[in-house]
Amino acid sequence: MQQVKQTIAMNNDQSWLSSSLLTILLLPTILVGMVGAWLVLMKGKDDDGRKPPGPRGLPILGHLHLLGKLPHQSLCELSKQHGPLMSLRLGSVPIVVVSSPDLARHILKEQDLTFGDRRLSAVGNYIFGGATGIVFSSASSPYWKLLRRISASELLSAKQLDRFRSVRAAEARGLMRAVLADCGATASADWTAVASAAPPGAGQCCLRPKLLQALSDIVTKMMTGKTLTELAGDEATRILKLIVKVPKLLGEFNVSDYLPFLAWMDLQGCERRSKKLAAELREAFERIVETRRQAGAANKVVDAHFLDALLECEASSSSTPVSIMENFLAFFVGGTDTCAATIEWAFAELLTNPEKMFLVQDEIERVVGRARVVGEEDIAHLPYLIACVKETMRLHPAVPLLMPHGTNQACEILNFQILPNTQAYVNVWAIGRDSRVWEHPDRFLPERFLEVDPIDMQGQHFELLPFGAGRRICPGLRLALLTINLILASLLQGFEWSLSPSQHIDMTEHFGAIVSMKTPLVASTIPHLSTELYK
Repeated sequence: MQQVKQTIAMNNDQSWLSSSLLTILLLPTILVGMVGAWLVLMKGKDDDGRKPPGPRGLPILGHLHLLGKLPHQSLCELSKQHGPLMSLRLGSVPIVVVSSPDLARHILKEQDLTFGDRRLSAVGNYIFGGATGIVFSSASSPYWKLLRRISASELLSAKQLDRFRSVRAAEARGLMRAVLADCGATASADWTAVASAAPPGAGQCCLRPKLLQALSDIVTKMMTGKTLTELAGDEATRILKLIVKVPKLLGEFNVSDYLPFLAWMDLQGCERRSKKLAAELREAFERIVETRRQAGAANKVVDAHFLDALLECEASSSSTPVSIMENFLAFFVGGTDTCAATIEWAFAELLTNPEKMFLVQDEIERVVGRARVVGEEDIAHLPYLIACVKETMRLHPAVPLLMPHGTNQACEILNFQILPNTQAYVNVWAIGRDSRVWEHPDRFLPERFLEVDPIDMQGQHFELLPFGAGRRICPGLRLALLTINLILASLLQGFEWSLSPSQHIDMTEHFGAIVSMKTPLVASTIPHLSTELYK
């Protein structure tokens, strides 16, 4: 009891498991403490002492009190004490945490079928359609395989990616115009004159909302043939604000997911807020989906897109309209927030390391020049830019623990027993900052990726896994890389970026399903190209 009180005192109100929440949990802990202790003892017998090492936990809570406000960082520190394969219990849920490339390979590649399940959270159930959605359905289910096949053929194949190359180029140009509108000086053929004439603090640009708008337009154009603004009109801004809430809510700690006996109380209101957000999203997308459904029924769809393939799947199977909208939403969220977070982190690192900013802009200057804007065809000739993206993803993976992988049967790793229904977290953030894997791991050094034998991010090099690996690798990784590289190159070519004396970059992370910068990045911008190139 005294240990629980001390734990509550140590956790501040910004922790993942806040002190107020621990206080709420204190009364149930007292009431069922004896039962919880018995359960802990019984589960200890089940694994016959062969479970991976880990810290001592508390009755009922397990190791929830150790996660802190940034769980990936807390788990990294714990792994330094208990090893790269660590056993924990979050409430009633057994988990293992993997923090080395070799063990990541073991789980994501060698035993990816065994680790192919995904535990359904309360938020995921309402937002992404539960077991009927691509996010939380089992990798062995026919439904999951069907959705992966549709996404691969209708949205993410090489043919489809090439088909929408002009869309990505147009949105990158539109993003440049949006940034230009924030500049305090008008674009000129002589950008150096503009730079010298610009007053201090001119051209203050907050990138995040502009990135989200451009990325959402790319994704919706690929999925439906129209941008979000074209689809939703005045509702586009509201929809985008709703979308931003999804990864925040999905990444929020919900005590009911780990202590089911408290689920009926909905202590934090996660279930209530999930239902409300899901209803708002469903209403927002219903008109889009229904319009497309009616056009398909009337044979008026001339140029089919991903949404049409989902609707065809709905018509020929037991899939429901709800699952159609929620799978549509899953791809929408996955294609916007993750890319926006990565690009924002890249600019934060480049502004913090101006010598790297100079090198990447100089490379673009030499390869592309200023007579035209950079295109996707140029990216392969910009190795330092590609290295900057890789280095950003090493230091700031958008999903630092990946999505959890659940075991569907018992298995062994390094002679340790892993029980069925165990959740495995691969801490790619910890792997990316491991001094045994990387030299000077905390420094932003894109040069490390300019070796003769380059490391890619396709799930084959397990020291760099921002998209995961194996069967559950992110299906949109090629689209993400194309988009991130193009947008980053466009903004670096189109503008000079700097910090005024009063500006400071806050590199603090905000934890959620997607880890973004806690404080949105704001920088000073000066146009770098002639006016007509922004049109």
